[in-house]
Amino acid sequence: AFATTMVLRYADPISLASANVLIQMSTVVLSILLFTTKVTFLLVVGTVVSVGGFALFTIAKFKANAETQEAASMLESDETVTFAENEGPSGSTAEKASLIKKDFDHNDQLKAYTTPLNREWKGFGMATDVTFGHGETIKIRKPQFYNAVIRIGIIAHFLTGIAYLLWISQNLASSFGFVIGPMFLAAEFMSYIMRVVCFTQYWTKQYKAVCPLHQLTPAWPEEEWPIVQFCVTHYREPVNETHPTLKGLLEMDYPTDKIEINILDDGYYSRKPDGSFVPHPVGLEMTMMIRNTLSMFARGESGSITEFTWEAAKDVRPEAAEFGNHVIEFKHPAFPTVRQICRRKGPVSHFKGGNLNNAIFNVLNDSRYQFYAFLDCDMAPTNDFLQLTVPLFLQYKNKQWQPDYVTGMCQAPQTFSNVGSNGSDDPLAQVQDFYWRRTMMHLDRWGLVHYYGTNVLFFRPALEDTMGWQYGVLSEDTPTGSNVSSLGWKAVYLDQDIAVGLCKDNVEETLIQRKRWAMGNVMWELLTSPFGRFITTEEFQNPPFWDRQCEHYAQAKANAWAACDEDADGNGPAAETMGNTTRSVPRQNPNPDDNPEMNIEGATPLSNFFVPDTGLEKRQERMRNHLVSTMRIFSYAHVKHSNQVA
Repeated sequence: AFATTMVLRYADPISLASANVLIQMSTVVLSILLFTTKVTFLLVVGTVVSVGGFALFTIAKFKANAETQEAASMLESDETVTFAENEGPSGSTAEKASLIKKDFDHNDQLKAYTTPLNREWKGFGMATDVTFGHGETIKIRKPQFYNAVIRIGIIAHFLTGIAYLLWISQNLASSFGFVIGPMFLAAEFMSYIMRVVCFTQYWTKQYKAVCPLHQLTPAWPEEEWPIVQFCVTHYREPVNETHPTLKGLLEMDYPTDKIEINILDDGYYSRKPDGSFVPHPVGLEMTMMIRNTLSMFARGESGSITEFTWEAAKDVRPEAAEFGNHVIEFKHPAFPTVRQICRRKGPVSHFKGGNLNNAIFNVLNDSRYQFYAFLDCDMAPTNDFLQLTVPLFLQYKNKQWQPDYVTGMCQAPQTFSNVGSNGSDDPLAQVQDFYWRRTMMHLDRWGLVHYYGTNVLFFRPALEDTMGWQYGVLSEDTPTGSNVSSLGWKAVYLDQDIAVGLCKDNVEETLIQRKRWAMGNVMWELLTSPFGRFITTEEFQNPPFWDRQCEHYAQAKANAWAACDEDADGNGPAAETMGNTTRSVPRQNPNPDDNPEMNIEGATPLSNFFVPDTGLEKRQERMRNHLVSTMRIFSYAHVKHSNQVA
């Protein structure tokens, strides 16, 4: 890993895969030497090679810095790296240079995604050829031959792996030596366990087709559709990257009075040394972009756009916005409400998790809002985003469409406009097709799909059950998805491109991003491991709400098993799961004159769509299911450790 990083840092842009092949081949050669050469000689050779390599890399570093202009001239004109006037390069020019050809325009690329699509469902064919029955929202098909071959391969690997470990253990001293032998056996055993954990996820693959909202049978009137809150996370990224996202949301195939758009602008404020808050230039630019985009959509009726500001409370989750929230809201009768939510953070911001918890539980804490979609600022959605995701949460019962109260989350894959495949145009492996698509198709069978942080729709009761996004870790998405699944909620997968964004295009930004992922997973492992408290601080072991989370999860699991015992005894259902303080309450309208119907006294009542929780028994059954629990543990154990290796 060190050698690969150094090659990419100080050489011209090359393929990461090619560098890995070189390093792996060197490892094979050294492994051969390891078993045929004395350990002392190998250590001497290794030391010479390491010191010599470090010296060469150091020389290359000084040479690269001295020849920055010559290196830059080797790049194509549209890939040349420029720096701010008061900012110099932190690494070499090659490190900051784009490895992806920039012969595209993000807005042009979006046309292929935001125009009406004729969807194709894997395993079923074109969407126009798939028909759905009465009360049916999905069709599932399992490739029998594929699953049979995969299962044979997994079983064969398990058996041969055991034989391999037994052979090593019987030949420790004679073939490997007293020092290298035990170390080699331990390394191979850990590798075998990780492969078992990984391959178990692929036991069953399934294809799924989804019936769009407007094709449901019986038909579901639009006035009964739920309100969906779109939340776009932003922290001082270039504002022009958010424009296609806002444009896609305004063109969503969904009633305009049933959708609201929220830009969670976490970098809007800068805090001065005296403690006061001032708007950041990027935050002001975001406000101007929203204003101009809405004026364009108003088609000459921009004067009818109502813009006002209000201060949102912080009562439910004060730790997420210590000094409150400033909200800039835009309204127009022809398109959805748009908000720019600007939180005033304290010394501890809780990163993106704090931004999300603040928006959902402080600013948008209204019982009418039961569905929340989340996008990164550069992820422009397709117009059928909600047409394909909302049905996955529905069931037809008692002659009406209603939530099934079992599905808590729907995740779709990440798609990028500047990278199209895992081939030569993706040298940094950003697409990750194997994980973000194929692995998720297998985990969909168990309702254990991972949460990636974007391109996702959440059912609010699931978020309330988990007490929101996980604190205490750098990467809040995967731990939060695990929390949702651990409480019996299903996390399902939609195998369609319903949003397209931009991936990191140079080595420096890519390694920073993956370092954050790895650190987040290590922090999550230390937070949840019983051994973590021996090597971590007391402050790390007790993030906000952690004690209450642990108590709530333990009580929920106890209730699940108590329900099983009481059903067996014929004494009826067990007690309901323990509540928490994040339940929805209607909020006071900040501008009653403009929207009197939003006042608490005259609030629009919830429709019949929101029935009482009818899925508790099914969720408790999932919590008691040993197979589902084992798959969840295996799946997330693999995530906790694989990113560190990657």
